[in-house]
Amino acid sequence: MKRQTGAYLFLTCGVLLSVGIMVINAAARYNRTASQKEDILTIDLCDISAYPHKYKGRTVRTHATYTASFEGSTLYKADCPDGEEAITAVLDCADKAVCDEWIDKLHKDAEGNPFDGESVGVIVVGRIEARFSPGIKSRGNSSSAMFYIKEVELITPLSKSQNDINR
Repeated sequence: MKRQTGAYLFLTCGVLLSVGIMVINAAARYNRTASQKEDILTIDLCDISAYPHKYKGRTVRTHATYTASFEGSTLYKADCPDGEEAITAVLDCADKAVCDEWIDKLHKDAEGNPFDGESVGVIVVGRIEARFSPGIKSRGNSSSAMFYIKEVELITPLSKSQNDINR
C-alpha cells in the first residue's frame, strides 16, 4: 500500500509541475506578444503614402480605409492632402485559414453582406515596400508603396453613406 501511495504522490507532483511550467510559458508568450505590439510604431497613412522610402522594410501600424475590388485592394485616407494616394494592400497571412478569416471579415459591408468595391475602416500592422525611387511619383493606378498586411487588429464596417463619401 505504501508503494502505491508513493507512486501516486510522485505522479501527482509530476503532473502539477508540468501544468505549472505550461502556465508560466503561456504567460511569458502573452507578455512577449503584448510588448511586441507596443513596440510597433503607429504611422499616419498619409505620411506612408508621401514618404514610402522612409518606412521601406519596416513593420508599422496604421489606421485606414480598406477597399477591395476585382482590380485589387487598397488602403487610403480621405483626409490626406492632394497628391497623396492610396497604397496597394496585400494580405500577407500566416496560412490560408487566417487569410480566409480576414477576407470574410474585410469584404463585407455594414450589414454583413459581401461586397465588391465597398470599404471598411481598419487598423492593420504590416510591412511597407516602396515601389519607385525617391522623388518619382507613381503613374496611373500604380501606387508608390505596397502595404503587406501581417495582422488585422480592428475592422469597422462602414455604412452605405460613409462608403459614398469615401469614393
